[in-house]
Amino acid sequence: MYKLLVIDDEPLVRKGILSLIPFEELGVDTLLEATNGEQGYQMVVDMEPDFVLCDINMPKLNGLDFARKVKETKPWIKIAIITGYDYFDYARQAVKIGVEDYILKPVSRKDVYEAVAGLISKREEEGKLKEVYKTIESQKNTSVDGDVTGYKEKIDGVIVEHLADEFFLWGCFRTVLDCHPPISVRFSRSCMVSGSVSMF
Repeated sequence: MYKLLVIDDEPLVRKGILSLIPFEELGVDTLLEATNGEQGYQMVVDMEPDFVLCDINMPKLNGLDFARKVKETKPWIKIAIITGYDYFDYARQAVKIGVEDYILKPVSRKDVYEAVAGLISKREEEGKLKEVYKTIESQKNTSVDGDVTGYKEKIDGVIVEHLADEFFLWGCFRTVLDCHPPISVRFSRSCMVSGSVSMF
């Protein structure tokens, strides 16, 4: 089951989204709400929702800055921006940040339902990337001289399981670039056939 966070400074918009959409059909059993980007980000830290629907023009922290912070710290969280601003620059920034969907107000029940369904589909495709990222995060305070064999083997197993998924593999490359202790991942042409990955 999934958790969904709705962030909008307009109470009617929040309540409309939360009350009119049959989220249980999509497997969403926890609904959260916030009135601004700052409060929303704190809820991301505390509650770690799977999906976020947010406005752009909000007090304290706007939707684009909120999305940027989320993508930098918890990139597996899927975000759809719902806004009344039909500005190309906003849409371009959202794409650059990594926002999964950009929807213009006014929105219908169908628009919101389809947006959440789309986020869920993407989330399911990338599910294992979260496991790799969290494993690496848990090792950031480990001494470089420490034994890291165990967690390397864990990551190796996840990658082998998803060798056919190019999107997942690209996500792994992005994730391990900043990890500590440093990891090198080597893929050869033969690994796609034999199912082997070299990590050292």
